[in-house]
Amino acid sequence: MSILGKNSHERATQGIADNTHGQAASRPSQESQATAAYIADLCAELTMMAKQADLGLVAYFLAMAQAEARHAAE
Repeated sequence: MSILGKNSHERATQGIADNTHGQAASRPSQESQATAAYIADLCAELTMMAKQADLGLVAYFLAMAQAEARHAAE
């Protein structure tokens, strides 16, 4: 099944409480990290689609977005 499924983001963040109120900006919340990981997964799938369609520049930018999202998910 594609990660682009209807409830993929809900599954990625399931059980993660919203603890962003009153937190320092030094470390992303668990919800933000889960969202970043989800975005990275989407970018990976879109990168493959772009490569298959010979959209090299689009694939490059999506790969860069994937790397940035993976970094944010750490």
